[in-house]
Amino acid sequence: MYNDERSAVVHRRYWRLVANANHNAEMPPELRAVFAPQGGVATSAQILLHLSRRGMERQLRSGELVKIFPAIYGLGAPDTLTRLCGLDLRCGESVAVCLGTAAAMFGFDTENVSELHVLNPDGHNLRDRAGLLLHRRDGAPLTRHRGRWLTSPGWTAIEVARSLRRPRALATLDAALRSQTCDRGDLFSSTRSSTATDDSGRSTLRGRTEGSQSNTTGSIGTVHPSRYGRIAKSEPPSRRSASGSCPS
Repeated sequence: MYNDERSAVVHRRYWRLVANANHNAEMPPELRAVFAPQGGVATSAQILLHLSRRGMERQLRSGELVKIFPAIYGLGAPDTLTRLCGLDLRCGESVAVCLGTAAAMFGFDTENVSELHVLNPDGHNLRDRAGLLLHRRDGAPLTRHRGRWLTSPGWTAIEVARSLRRPRALATLDAALRSQTCDRGDLFSSTRSSTATDDSGRSTLRGRTEGSQSNTTGSIGTVHPSRYGRIAKSEPPSRRSASGSCPS
């Protein structure tokens, strides 16, 4: 004899299993292929070409997708490099790293920085947000490190030390020297760098001397037109690495 009540229970269980199967469905390989060449990040527009909006919401609830920045998503919990790649994708260009984040990438961060410290790129309406701090450092010397633009090690060490109390500042400078990414000459040259601009837009003079004015090609590098500032001398071959950069 047909039992309507039992039939309803069976149907509910069936559709619950179907819903769970859809909820736990793996991400389409075509979508994963979009993330791979972009450093593990993609825009919402790219994702919606392969998933429905409801499917994208399911992936977000399951943690398969994680929102990094507005309209920028990553696969799983993002690390520092993934967040930088997401910022590059949002801006459409490689963003230069500075201060604590640069110190961490050089290997002498003593403050366990978790926020991204980057130089504010021209022409982009970016603002500080949780986990992202933008800085204005006009004239900051830049160098390539693991495929990304960073403020030079000596300049980074000096600027980070300036923001810390004396014991922590000395620890940062000592760690910078121990990392062998810079030497005492680099640190000394950085303290004698020319006029720069701080985050508030005020001009700051850091001990510019007559000798430093006559030498524009010091150990940090030459003055070069750039979106951010000076281009520092190239990293020695022994310190270069082919890994760690976002795919182009």
